[in-house]
Parts: sequence; C-alpha cells; structure tokens
Amino acid sequence: MIPGVPYSGSAQDREAKRTAQGGPSMATVVSPATPGGASPADGTSGAAPSLGLLQPRWKRVVGWSGPVPRPRHGHRAVAIKELIVVFGGGNEGIVDELHVYNTATNQWFIPAVRGDIPPGCAAYGFVCDGTRLLVFGGMVEYGKYSNDLYELQASRWEWKRLKAKTPKNGPPPCPRLGHSFSLVGNKCYLFGGLANDSEDPKNNIPRFVQLLGFPKVEMESRLLVSLPALQGDRPVWHAQRRGDRSPDAWVL
Repeated sequence: MIPGVPYSGSAQDREAKRTAQGGPSMATVVSPATPGGASPADGTSGAAPSLGLLQPRWKRVVGWSGPVPRPRHGHRAVAIKELIVVFGGGNEGIVDELHVYNTATNQWFIPAVRGDIPPGCAAYGFVCDGTRLLVFGGMVEYGKYSNDLYELQASRWEWKRLKAKTPKNGPPPCPRLGHSFSLVGNKCYLFGGLANDSEDPKNNIPRFVQLLGFPKVEMESRLLVSLPALQGDRPVWHAQRRGDRSPDAWVL
C-alpha cells in the first residue's frame, strides 16, 4: 500500500468505471499480421481482418482535481500501479516539485516527502523498481550537472541519497544530462548524455559522452541521447546522433 492512495478496486473494475463515465480508457495494442500471413510464433496463418481491430488512440484527460503541476519541460515521469509520479523539470529555473497523479481517481496530489530530499533537476534518469524510484544525474542549475544518485521509497515517500561503489575498471559516471537510465533485472544501465567540460557554470562547454566499448563514430555523430527498450533480456537503444536524425539501433 502507498500512503495517501485509497484502494480503488481491481483493474477491471476501474476500467469499466472509466468507460461508463466517459473517462480515459486504456489503449489496447493488437499486433499486425506478419508479411505473408504467417504467425511469428508457429508459422500458421495469422492474417488479421481489416476491420474490428482495437487501435491505440489519444484522448486528452479533463476534469481532474487536486494541485496540478505547473507547465515545464525536461521533467520525467514513471508509473507505480495506478500512480504516475512526476518530478523536476524546468520553468524559469529548475523545478524541485514532486507531483503524483492517480489514474484511477483522476486526481493529483503532493505527497509529504522526507529524508534526503534532492534539489530540483531536469533531463535526469528516472526508473521504477516496484515502489522504489531511482534518480540519477541531470541539470541542477544552468551549466551545472549532477552525478548524484537518489532513491525515493514511495511506500513511505522517503528520499535517500545513495553512495554507489566506484567501478573496479574505471571512474564513476561523470555529471551529465540527457542520458538514458534503464532498469534491466537488478541492474540500471546508464548510457550516453551530455557533459559540461567547464568548471565555470556560466561558461558552458558541452561534451557528448563517449562510451567505452561502443562502436567508434565520427565526431559529428557522437551520441546525444538514447532511448532504451528491451528485447528479451537484452537492452536495445535507439540512438539520436548529433547533427542528424539517423534511426540507428544498437543491441548490447
């Protein structure tokens, strides 16, 4: 149980209630048939009819209640069951607010957090492991980036600054923003991002983080940010490069 969140019934009950009230419904994705009508699993005919398929659709959520987050960019959000946790971002400065949206009740609330509360940050890494959230890096003020690691335990809304052990085969991750931070099993993969080589926050010297073991690319094609997905137990990155929009994909 998460403090401040009343039990709202099963997922089926909540979906039926949303539909009956005209609220937002969860989109259903139906995989299209493979070329030639073959099923990728057993090779049998898998041709799908052209009509009657449920397709994902967007719908603006209205009628919510509670303290709504102010407009911002560079924030991150993760889901814990029916909750969406939103933290940080930028709006005339770096935002340090934590907001939670309950998708079952269409309500926003601000939990009473405690512990080692982190400063506001933007363009950071954010992952969810059960009711445990991890925050890494990001911009804490203009030109000043972080490599701090924080944990938020949502079961009691308590922050804790973590001190990870230094790798045996190299230095710890440098301060950065715009990186990807992905949970795979019991490991978090930190990948790419943008660092600042200047010690003067007012004199920003950006540097695209070069990755050891990653295929060498030309200067104008260094990685800026990566968007991870999963293929079985293998992390897959769709890499956005500096200076172009090449749809490169890399599998680790």
